[in-house]
This record gives sequence, structure tokens and C-alpha cells, in this order.
Amino acid sequence: MLASTPLLYISNGVLPRPTKRTVERRIRQRKTVVEAFARELKMRERLLGLLKTCDTEIIEIAISSIGSARGAASWLTRTQRGLNGKIPLQMAVNSKTKAEIVRLLVRIKSGILS
Repeated sequence: MLASTPLLYISNGVLPRPTKRTVERRIRQRKTVVEAFARELKMRERLLGLLKTCDTEIIEIAISSIGSARGAASWLTRTQRGLNGKIPLQMAVNSKTKAEIVRLLVRIKSGILS
């Protein structure tokens, strides 16, 4: 038996004890999985909030223009240079501002920078 390998003795055999580095790595991995799950839950809550507050037409156009629901949710909830630094969801209150948002999304889909 090697003296350098820490061992844990049990009644029916010998199991290697994980090293401190292995334990730390497993803890880090577990944290990243939990953090990823929490981010996913927040994103789902955000998407549900979008569906409740925004016109579904704008959401559909945003998803088709940006390419994903996650990207569309992010775009709709952050300030946009093409809208003079305003947040699209906060602007989507009347037909004039909705049309402005749709025009910008069509430009994005066409590849025109604003």
C-alpha cells in the first residue's frame, strides 16, 4: 500500500479518500450548477413577466428578429440606443411607440445598424 494516498478503511475493503482539491472542485461544480439553475429560473420569471405586460406581437417580432426567446427578453428589458436610451417594454404603451419598437426590430432583422 502506498503511504502517500490517504485511505478510508471500511469493513469490506479500502476506499480512497478524496483529496482536498477534489472536494473543493466538486463544491465549485455544485455551486455553478445551482447558479445556472437560479439564472434559468430568473429568466423564466422574466419571460412570464414579459408575456403579462407586453403586447404579444412585439414579443413575437423580437424573438424572430433576435433569434431566441432569451435574447428577445434581454433586448426588451434593457436600454436601446436605437430608442434614444429607452427600455422597449416601458415604451410599449401606445400604438406610436409600439410602431417605433417594431421598426427598430425590423431593422435589426434586416441587418441595418441603428
